[in-house]
Amino acid sequence: MDDHAPTSSDEDEQEVMLCPACLAQNLPTARFCWKCDAPLDGLAVFGPLEQTRAQRFIFHRAATGPSGLLVVLGVWVLFAPMALGSLLLALPFHPTLGGFAAVGLGAAASLLLAVLSGALVWRVTANYVRRRRAPGPPAGDRGSV
Repeated sequence: MDDHAPTSSDEDEQEVMLCPACLAQNLPTARFCWKCDAPLDGLAVFGPLEQTRAQRFIFHRAATGPSGLLVVLGVWVLFAPMALGSLLLALPFHPTLGGFAAVGLGAAASLLLAVLSGALVWRVTANYVRRRRAPGPPAGDRGSV
């Protein structure tokens, strides 16, 4: 990666930028955080490689952290049909063979895509359900501000 963490000598010479996702200090010229790989500015996603890097951060964050309902619905809309379609492609129907038969590398690739897509849907949904079931503070004990 071309982005790196500022060292103490860098901090003395120039300002640092804080990552909005993890609050790590980054160089002002960095487009992605050196620690969590979050995009730091709007220009970070113009190139195809940068878009892929930003999307990886978004999917990783959805799969590993607590997600909101909108994120869960978005993952279901994007990846559930992909998982189901790939699973159906992995076992094509062959009328001459009298039924379903897996055929070669294409079937293996389709099956792998189905498993990965299904795993992402499962993990994001499980994180959302776990977050919803997590006990919170009692209603009267929210603290006084």
